[in-house]
Amino acid sequence: MTDQEYNSLIEEVEYAVDLMNTGKFMQLEGSVGRYCRSLYDQGLIIKDVEKTTKENGNTFIDGYGRQQNLYFFKPNYELIDQLD
Repeated sequence: MTDQEYNSLIEEVEYAVDLMNTGKFMQLEGSVGRYCRSLYDQGLIIKDVEKTTKENGNTFIDGYGRQQNLYFFKPNYELIDQLD
């Protein structure tokens, strides 16, 4: 993996984590949620159990105006570094 590909992957994962932690992935069209889910399924995004426990979960309003309470997520830098 080139440095450019590595940096691009990190940017993509960090952007997806932001979408997940702000709840925007549930407010946008389905392809955004599927994209975030695919990164999660690949292990590039993991649950941030420590932050979720400390802050009592991640609460936000979804695209239908309903309150949701989910985990916080974070990039799995350990796996990303193994891909490099």
